Amino acid sequence: MLYEHLNKITDSSNAVISRTIETNREGLGKVTLVDSDLGTFVSKITGPERAQFEVARENLARAIYFAAAGFYSQAFSSLRLCLELSFAGVYFSANEYKRRRWVSDKEDFSWSNTLAPEKGVFSTEFVNEFYAELSDEARRYADDALSIYRDCSQFIHGKEVATKKISKELTFQEDVLTEWSDSALRAGNAILFLLLVRYGKEIGVYGDQALVDVIQKKFGKIRAVRNGLGME
Repeated sequence: MLYEHLNKITDSSNAVISRTIETNREGLGKVTLVDSDLGTFVSKITGPERAQFEVARENLARAIYFAAAGFYSQAFSSLRLCLELSFAGVYFSANEYKRRRWVSDKEDFSWSNTLAPEKGVFSTEFVNEFYAELSDEARRYADDALSIYRDCSQFIHGKEVATKKISKELTFQEDVLTEWSDSALRAGNAILFLLLVRYGKEIGVYGDQALVDVIQKKFGKIRAVRNGLGME
């Protein structure tokens, strides 16, 4: 009976994957490219927080699979964890004591404190310490992160506004997949921007061609980035 049950789920999810690839290859492809860009950036980070960024990417990879296979609630849940771990990595990179207490399970990570306007990782105070020229751009990425995190949380907590979107059957839902893909793309861009803020000058982003390709593609319209690229 268990074997039959699992086979039924596998057959249904494989059918959804086929429809996903047939109709939404471009949307998921963009998210996969963001994941690749994150991998390029994370590979340049040498601090102990790098482990959190790598786990964050693992969750993004799972989220991509879940989305492609029709497990949409799980896709939103894993996307939230990717966001949370990525932002925690940046926060802890500047707070080693708190990182150690988090690792030893003596302290919890606070999303609200990490995104706080006055002291969070997108605050003017924080950005000014690492890449002051990007401070005017930070708020919109913070707003994106907050919005996406809240939307993903509704699936985790079983809010009706979210769960009513998901079919009781394991089936392809283009509208939900499109919503997830858009959220994942914006989340990935917010994470990349935050990595640029925190590590851009520290790792010499404009002297590394692999990173230049990522930064120019994603943030080439930002004046401070164009200055760094020698385009202004």
